[in-house]
This record gives sequence, C-alpha cells and structure tokens, in this order.
Amino acid sequence: MVGSKLLVALRSVEVKRSLLVFQIVAIITVPLGHFIQSAHRMPQADPLMSFNFRLVARK
Repeated sequence: MVGSKLLVALRSVEVKRSLLVFQIVAIITVPLGHFIQSAHRMPQADPLMSFNFRLVARK
C-alpha cells in the first residue's frame, strides 16, 4: 500500500516536472520564433543579423 502511494506520488512529480519543462521551452521558443520572423521580414534593420542569416543559409 505504501509502495503504491509512493509510486503515484513519484509519477505525479514526473508529470509536473515535464509540464514545467514544456512551459519553459514554450516561453523561450515563442518569442525567439517571433524575433526570427521579424528579422526575416526586415533584414535591413540589422546588417549583422542579416549577415548571420546568410551564413546560416549558406551552410
């Protein structure tokens, strides 16, 4: 009985942790995606940025 309760508790902790990681990843990637899209739209805004994109595209 105690073992099964412990197992359930561990499982819920794992689920919470994975949800937290997912939230953190979403928080990081969403603004980054918007930033990359805006950089693609306006390459003249930052010459260094457009230069970096050209380097990435060339590889």
